[in-house]
Amino acid sequence: MHFYEANEFHVHRESFEERAYDNFRYNFKNIRQAHHLTLADMADILCLRSRSTLSELENGNHKKMLAMDSMMQLSKVFAVSLDWLFGYTSNPYCEPQIMDIEDALLDIYRRYDPLDYMEIHDTENVEIWLPNAYLDYQTRKKSYSLPVRANICFLFHCMMLNELYDSLPSILRPERLEHARSEEEITYFSNQKSMYESCIFNLVRGTEINDIYKYKRGSYFTDLEQSYRNEQLLTQLLQGKENAAAVFDIIKETD
Repeated sequence: MHFYEANEFHVHRESFEERAYDNFRYNFKNIRQAHHLTLADMADILCLRSRSTLSELENGNHKKMLAMDSMMQLSKVFAVSLDWLFGYTSNPYCEPQIMDIEDALLDIYRRYDPLDYMEIHDTENVEIWLPNAYLDYQTRKKSYSLPVRANICFLFHCMMLNELYDSLPSILRPERLEHARSEEEITYFSNQKSMYESCIFNLVRGTEINDIYKYKRGSYFTDLEQSYRNEQLLTQLLQGKENAAAVFDIIKETD
């Protein structure tokens, strides 16, 4: 390759990377505003210790970019594709990706059920809270639009993680584990710990069981009013089915 060709390729690559970066930070801000979130809320949702990285990202300072695990968490929580985030496609939603996210959330729900509906009504009647139209994939695909399903994923994720934050300290605090005496108690707490670790790993990418405490104080997930609003919105979307409209419309924001 001649020098001028190599130089032209280098300039073209820089321009391509700059466009991708600008698209990412624009779409990141678009997601945040469409979901009515502050930078502090986004830091909580992405499990970042500081919102300064997000502020620098939105402002384009120093070409600051999220770490790969935070990008994946962003894509997973809001059910948007990485291709859209970087501007490679105009459609934020991808059927296979949303289906995978829904399957993962429902798997956690069925194994753990942080909202306690299965304990109250038993497994067979889980549709009391989650309608059959949502539990069955084929019916879900026909009954709910992709934007609505993405909204449900976000709200479902937040509600389950909120329940984990509330119940973790009482079940797995160190002193309780240390005082387990009998073999039955040790087995029980060991199984509980494994279950929570599995749930947390799937909800919060890369977060260890002991790290969950550091995100509790002042967290988006422990705001009772916010939790109530999320629950109301989730119920509204689940019951609306074909008539439901996305409450967090990132497509409208983009337009």
